[in-house]
Amino acid sequence: MSTNPFEEAGKKYLDRAVRESASHDQAVEALKNLASFCETGVSQFYSGKSDVYVNRVSDTQFQVCYGYRPSKHRGVLSGPYAQVVVFPDGKILWAHQTEWQTVGSCERPFHGEVLDSTDYTGAITPKLIVFFTESEEDYRRNIV
Repeated sequence: MSTNPFEEAGKKYLDRAVRESASHDQAVEALKNLASFCETGVSQFYSGKSDVYVNRVSDTQFQVCYGYRPSKHRGVLSGPYAQVVVFPDGKILWAHQTEWQTVGSCERPFHGEVLDSTDYTGAITPKLIVFFTESEEDYRRNIV
């Protein structure tokens, strides 16, 4: 007896969709914790005094953003930012750019990678520290 290829394909699709939906729901819950963790990281890195903030965009994404800062020869600079996003399959992506740019400039290269799902806070911690450090170093280069 041969199996119906449509029934088999439909069952495989449904099984995958159920797995991805469960993974997505777990990742959305983890994202809430990551946003709070990043808020704490900002506060601790900058000793509570900074123009860096966490912007919760939706249930599936948040940003870590710098405000605007002045520079000596380039006017007002738009700050770096990082984006943390949950994909439909339940993976969480960290993407960032650490360059300060003149307001209105659109030349912002993004670097992104999927976070290790076994320990999201452990995976994001070094990325957040590098993001803060490189962003501040780039600002120091641009204010002169």
